[in-house]
Amino acid sequence: MLKGFAWQSLGSFFGFILLLYSGSLFSNQENTANKANVIASVPNYQLVGEADVHWLWVKLYTARLYTPSGLYNNTSANLSLELTYARDFKREELIKGTLKEWQRQKLNFLPRWTEDLEKIWPNISANDRLLLSVDKDHYSDFFYNDVYIGSIKDKAFATAFTAIWLSENTQKPELRQQLIGYGS
Repeated sequence: MLKGFAWQSLGSFFGFILLLYSGSLFSNQENTANKANVIASVPNYQLVGEADVHWLWVKLYTARLYTPSGLYNNTSANLSLELTYARDFKREELIKGTLKEWQRQKLNFLPRWTEDLEKIWPNISANDRLLLSVDKDHYSDFFYNDVYIGSIKDKAFATAFTAIWLSENTQKPELRQQLIGYGS
């Protein structure tokens, strides 16, 4: 009984750690040429920092932060956050983890963001990459293995979502330090 409970808790925790980072604003039908330019520009961004995220001895994912200058300037604009997963995760686990971290940080979030993420995010398999690219207007574009999968055009979303990893109030301050270029 306890063993089953531990694995169930472990699964929930993986979902939380993993992504621990729009109703009318949701747009999955945008000009794909513009989205191709976004993903094409990411390699031109410079790596700010990277970190592996583990739970106990199990690697969950590698996070990488990119900006045009290679420096993090404490904003959620003009950056890309790439997560390369080491394990499989269901979309529901990712969303649940995101909501838990927003609640833990006491961030204001809109219920429609959850609906948008349910429409955008896929289930994740080991070695998959999920990339968030936030433009100068704080619009959030998501890419799954280099393919555009959707956007949320809400500055508050970009701020709340990147706070999972980049806020001073993040659950993993050592991860934040590595991502913003101050960690070992």
